[in-house]
This record gives sequence, C-alpha cells and structure tokens, in this order.
Amino acid sequence: MSKENILIVTPYFPYPVDSGGAQAQFHMIDYLRKEVNISLTFTYYSSPGTEENIEKLRALWPDVHFFPFAIKRQNFWYRKCRQILTNLNRWHENESRNLVNHLLTTSFDENFPYSFIDYIGTIIKQNKIELVQFEFSKFQNMVFGFPEVKRIFIQHEIQFIRNERFMKDKDLINTCDTYQMRMLKATEIAAMESCDAVVVLTEVDKEILEKEGLKVPLYVSPAVIPLPERNLGNHYTFHDKLIFLGSSNHHPNYEGMMWFLENVWDKILAARPKTQLEIIGQWRHRYMDEIQKDYQQVSFTGFVPSIEPHLEGAIMIVPIQTGSGMRMKILDAVNNGVPFITTSVGVEGLDFRNGEDCYIADKPEDFANLALELMDNSERQEVFRQHALARIKEILPTGELLRKRLDIYKKLLPQNE
Repeated sequence: MSKENILIVTPYFPYPVDSGGAQAQFHMIDYLRKEVNISLTFTYYSSPGTEENIEKLRALWPDVHFFPFAIKRQNFWYRKCRQILTNLNRWHENESRNLVNHLLTTSFDENFPYSFIDYIGTIIKQNKIELVQFEFSKFQNMVFGFPEVKRIFIQHEIQFIRNERFMKDKDLINTCDTYQMRMLKATEIAAMESCDAVVVLTEVDKEILEKEGLKVPLYVSPAVIPLPERNLGNHYTFHDKLIFLGSSNHHPNYEGMMWFLENVWDKILAARPKTQLEIIGQWRHRYMDEIQKDYQQVSFTGFVPSIEPHLEGAIMIVPIQTGSGMRMKILDAVNNGVPFITTSVGVEGLDFRNGEDCYIADKPEDFANLALELMDNSERQEVFRQHALARIKEILPTGELLRKRLDIYKKLLPQNE
C-alpha cells in the first residue's frame, strides 16, 4: 500500500512537550511519521524561542514536512487597550449577564487570520494531500472548509461536556448562560457532523457523542505515550511531597487545583504539617500570587525539561472537576512509578481501579482521608505503583494503539490499499 499523504492542522506546536496536549500530539506523530507521509501546519507568534523550537523539531523529524504560519503579534499598547475595553464591557454587562459566562469554553472563536485558510488550501494542492486532520477545538470550525479532501477531527476534549460540568455547581444560571451553553453545544456538534470522521480518545467520550445522536463515523484512538522499558524496582520512598502537573492555561487545571486548595489542603497540613505541594507547569503570575498568599507550603516550578527528578518520592494528585478526554498527567505518574489519587472525572476513560491501582474520590473529605492514608502507607504506595503500571500496559498497548489510528486512515482512504 502506498503511504497516505496527511496534513495535520494544529493551533499548538507540539514542542517542547510542555503540556498534555503537546504530549498527545508529539508521541502520536512520532509514531505515525514512519508509516504515513505527514505534513504539519500550525500558527505561531514569531519569537526567537519559538523559531528555535521549530528548528529543533525539524531536526528530530526530518521526514515530516513543516509549514509554519507566523502571526504578527499586535503591539503592547494595542493589546493593553483592548483588554481594558473588554474588562469594562464585562463590568457594564454584569447587571444582565452572569460572570461565569466568559469562562465557558468555545470552539468557535476564530483564533486565526483568514489568510491561514488560504495557506492550508495551497498546502493541500501543492502536496497532493488526501486527508486533513484538525486537532483541538480551537481550530474545529475549520472543518467546514476544504471539501475536496477527507477531513477528520481529533476530539481531545468535548467542549460542551466541559461547559456542562463547569456550570452544574453554579448557584446562579440565568437565561444568557442557558443560551450560550446550548448555542455552543449545537455549533460544536454541527462541526463534527461536517467531518468525514471524528476521533475521540476514550470510549466514554464516544458513548457521550453517540447519545447525542452523532451520525458521523466515530472512532476511539487513545493518545500514545511510550511505556518505560525498565522495571520500577523497589526504590520508592515517599518524601512528604504532593505533585500537581498541568498548566493554568487549561482552565480545568486551575479549577481542580483551587478545589483541592480550598477543600482539602488544610486537612492534609493539619495531619501532616511537613507536607509540600509542588505545582509543575506554566501558571499565570496572578494565580501564583493569589495561591501563595492564601496557602502555605505551595511552590510553583514552571516548565521543566524533564519531570522525572521532580516526581521522585512524590504522590501525584489529580483533583480534576471538569473536562473530558484523557489525563496525560496520570500516564506520566504511572510511567514514572508514582502513586496517584484522582477524581472520577480525572480518571475518566482510563480503566484504573479504585483501591487496586489508585485512589478515586470526589468528595473533599474522602479525597483528604484517602490521600493521607496513601501518604502513611508504604505498602499501599508500592501496590499502586506496580499495579498501575501493569494495568497501563494492558489497557494502552503502544503497538495496538498505533495500528488503531492507521486503520482509521485506511478506512477513510481505501483507494490506497
């Protein structure tokens, strides 16, 4: 069979691998580039650091065709004035509009210049692209274009599910909230229906979309992450450190962290006052300042080239309350031999078992008690480390996951067989 010509369109350049989304993209492309002809196009703001990273990835992937599209960043004073006007407008609307509205995520903000659409069209024609793969909700409305080729959308996170989970505990939901949620859901579903196929990362997300009556072919293709070749060994010792991995740019990370700090953290410190909480990933300065002012023994590490040294002797917390898809941070914990405690949403789509591979708790008191039990129990820590790694090898075998994605391409492009 001749190799398919696939164009991947993404708003997030997958290098450095500094987020769950970048990790999901990087490892999948790293496997696929050996089996199919991949072209990669993405938008970016021109800067020395970004352009250096593009060149580094070119060197790592000499068989991938890169088509970067630079967006000119507006000058500082223009952006500052626009932000002030936006905040004033929100303040003016407070009497008739609920403050939570602006936190609802939308997949239909046009976060790209129209010239980027023309650019994609040119890539398709000049490189004989047969299939265009759109990644992430930020570019989802692009699927309405390019009818001359097959179009596939990779649904990393269902936005209307994230919105519904975000709003379910809000005391005040007015007509504007209801309108916005329903409108965003309808447009998201319409975009998926316009594709030739939609790929979700978990069986749970597939079931959700099937219940919504989606008629477009739905496939499950989990994110690929390399499994450790080494055995974990028995060298783990807990060092009074909890770890949270994730950037505040993904709002469910901020929501989950605040839920933990407001409801759980004081209970843990009261029982184990030497405990430290380390948050790894890029966080906004105002969030860091607020948290460190209000909560003790919390540190922010920022982006790190390797998380392995930071995970040594730690327990991972994944107190996620909203969102969908796969939590790559859990896979990082398992691969590095770190026991973890999570919520039902955090572990959704990953078939880890409560009390056998990890702890799963949704109520603050339960989360605190189970975290403390795990921190105090070295035998339980070792059981979770070993069982979780064995489980991930069972439910997410790398070779099988790659074949799943390739089989989807074959179904969409049968003429290449």
